[in-house]
Amino acid sequence: MDASNNYVLLAKEITTDAADNMVSIIKIIEKFTFGIDPVQLRTMVGQIVVPVGFAIGTSWQFKEPLQKDTLIIAKFSFIDPSGKDLGGQEKEHSIPKNFRKINVNFNHQGLPVTSSGQYSLHVELLTVSGNKVVALANYPFEVELVDIKTATNLQPL
Repeated sequence: MDASNNYVLLAKEITTDAADNMVSIIKIIEKFTFGIDPVQLRTMVGQIVVPVGFAIGTSWQFKEPLQKDTLIIAKFSFIDPSGKDLGGQEKEHSIPKNFRKINVNFNHQGLPVTSSGQYSLHVELLTVSGNKVVALANYPFEVELVDIKTATNLQPL
């Protein structure tokens, strides 16, 4: 079972219409700007979780229609500018026989950050039996941490 990624992205909201399976994506996110207390900003060590809600959207295409009902795991994690894995979550999905495409969306609350810089959302599709990677994709995005007292145009929290 081989698959390829059609897209992976972050957005304010993602919904899938149950009637026609069409996906609506509202406000794709390429950059987060967060105001942080200046003392915390200067002394930040390790990871903090910024309380912001967003959605993760993915779409995958299998090379051939599935021969049987198949259970897969969609797993995502956030990678910081230094390459450190900050964690994420995973979901099991059942894909019916003869399907060639699956959309996997996550609603997520809280973004783990370690510093300002270029981050990556890393997403994998795995088989449930054997944890074999079927496909993977990355979505780069930027995080900017600024002094809350002097910042303008911040992400609403």
